[in-house]
Amino acid sequence: MAQLVMPFLVQTFMLRAPALINSGSSVSISSLGSTYNPVLAGGTLVLNAGNSSSTSISVTSAGGVIQSPTSGSATLSGALTGSGALTFTGTGTTVLTGNNTFSGGTTVSSGTLQGDTTSLQGVITNNSTVNQQRYVSF
Repeated sequence: MAQLVMPFLVQTFMLRAPALINSGSSVSISSLGSTYNPVLAGGTLVLNAGNSSSTSISVTSAGGVIQSPTSGSATLSGALTGSGALTFTGTGTTVLTGNNTFSGGTTVSSGTLQGDTTSLQGVITNNSTVNQQRYVSF
């Protein structure tokens, strides 16, 4: 008598817990690691020189602040999504490379915000420096 052996595929899923960054709180992106989904709910996400994150960040209607490094640059390549507004502060450079869809608008209060037509979306109030890279296809 023949036996039919059926292998089982076991998959492990890592659930990412939301990391709420509420009004009055500041959280460094390097302290979040890869197991959290940051949710800006009025608080401040702090970037350090050399930070590079592909984690998506949700922005609630309360909005939030992204503070650039004191010097140098940091890159956010994950999508910024949600209905809130973002304010960029600091003295360094924040580079956005993700396909961002947040809809609350952008204010650059200090520092430099750099991106392209995909990452820089909507109305931008520029009180400092915005560098928009343009790519031309032939």
